[in-house]
Amino acid sequence: MSTSANIVDEFRQLASPEGSERMSYILSEFQERISKTNRLVLDRVLDMIEATDGDESLHLDMLSSHMSRCDPTHMEYFPWKNGYALFDGTYINSMDDYRYWYSTQDGLWSHPNTPDGLLDREHEKALQQFLERLQLAVEDNADETWFGDTSTFWELPAEYCELLRHVRAIGYENWDKQMFVPDINGVDLNNVENLALTPEELSDLTCTDGFDVVAGWTVGDNENGSCIFYILSRHSDQEEPWRWRIFVEANFPTNKIFDTLEEFLSWLSSADDWIDWEGVETSIAELHILCSSHGAQQQQASDQLINQPGGLGPMDSPQAYMSPGSSILAN
Repeated sequence: MSTSANIVDEFRQLASPEGSERMSYILSEFQERISKTNRLVLDRVLDMIEATDGDESLHLDMLSSHMSRCDPTHMEYFPWKNGYALFDGTYINSMDDYRYWYSTQDGLWSHPNTPDGLLDREHEKALQQFLERLQLAVEDNADETWFGDTSTFWELPAEYCELLRHVRAIGYENWDKQMFVPDINGVDLNNVENLALTPEELSDLTCTDGFDVVAGWTVGDNENGSCIFYILSRHSDQEEPWRWRIFVEANFPTNKIFDTLEEFLSWLSSADDWIDWEGVETSIAELHILCSSHGAQQQQASDQLINQPGGLGPMDSPQAYMSPGSSILAN
């Protein structure tokens, strides 16, 4: 393979303060856009649920079952039970509570225990060790011919390294439950060697069709067939330098390829452009049938228990003794 030691990395051209400021701006823009998108998506999903026949109890069961989905084709009944307590003690037991609280989510998971969300000195050292180990793992799995011909020292994409200094992860809330977009995962210090892929593995991906690829690693995996990769690549039919690109391998209408993290985040925060709303409507209709059926069965069992000789009175039913806030709601 003919190669070039020239790897395009525009972000690395920024001076240290400029790089940090640029990443802060990119993340703030993403935070603003994704917050608006989350509100729009969540409102539309809740409107669909509330438009179905039934009371709020049924709608909460539908919401709980909808949010508990972890696979595009798998649907189970998960009753709302008796409310949820969030980590800060906030109690949610209505559609309006849910709408208000979760519409504020912005997709950014900051580093803990620091006022500005940036890394403290100890975690900065741990991150640097992680990046060094990741670079070695990527090189060990990379195309030997390419790296043999590359005389200059190479580095991981600067935008990714800077990203991890600002946040530990980025994710899409996935309230539509259709695309199952994976998150950009936080630093996993115990899994570095398993992240890097060989050129053969990278070439087998659908998203890399039309590209020469020599090195890369996984930055996000939702365990349902959707993954995010950073891959050192160039178009197969063009004379151009190599560059790190973000590739998304997923069951979308079209594969997604992004030259920069900023482009990827712009796409991720524009979910209305790619949400399968017909699929959401079908899913909500199926949920209504599923939850209505389970609700009717539970009511029938409760009525039989109350009405049988020596049975419980209405105020003695098990529901009367369920304590609020019995579980943690986490998506």
